Amino acid sequence: YAVFDWDMTSAFLDCEEQMLRTQIWNLRFKLGKEQFRALLKDEINGVTALAPEFKGIALKDIHEDLATAYAWLHDRSDGFSGKADLEPVRATPQFQDFAAKLFFLYDAYCGTPGIGADYGYTWILFLFAGHTVEEVRTLARDSIEAGLGDALRKASWKSPAGFASKAGPVEVSFRTGLRDQPEMQELMASLRAAGIEVFIVTASLADVVTVFA
Repeated sequence: YAVFDWDMTSAFLDCEEQMLRTQIWNLRFKLGKEQFRALLKDEINGVTALAPEFKGIALKDIHEDLATAYAWLHDRSDGFSGKADLEPVRATPQFQDFAAKLFFLYDAYCGTPGIGADYGYTWILFLFAGHTVEEVRTLARDSIEAGLGDALRKASWKSPAGFASKAGPVEVSFRTGLRDQPEMQELMASLRAAGIEVFIVTASLADVVTVFA
């Protein structure tokens, strides 16, 4: 048998990070305000602040900013309990700060010693709470199709200028444009034709990878 990774091996870029950005950009959450805040631990494995390369921000400050913004969005967006359409909501400083800080926080968790990727990779799965498996697969399909249709480019989200918050402004950069890898498909097909079983073992959620695969 042969075992392959998925993200950045069998496919180009990371499908679960693409899914997280799609979830944030479209506010596809089913968490109540208190449930969302409960996912933000102000001390993780004894760590109370992000690494210096992430501005050394205190966890409690960025967590409080996110919880406040989520509550504000929850009260106003028609995807939650409000009545406002998504497009005007996206134009608000609260949404822009929330989007930048949530994806920044995932990156910062993974890059902060004592927290790390083992925590960060698992933590984002809890953001799917309340979804059925089929709803997660639908979100995965939507995000993968969006990624495949996007250009290969470097993009960034940042807090709006002058927006008051406890943690201050942040900016997070990322690459866009998921792609399949025809060479990897050919290699796997050749292995199967030779009687060798092919398996995928990856950090991303199996239901997300299955949709892509």
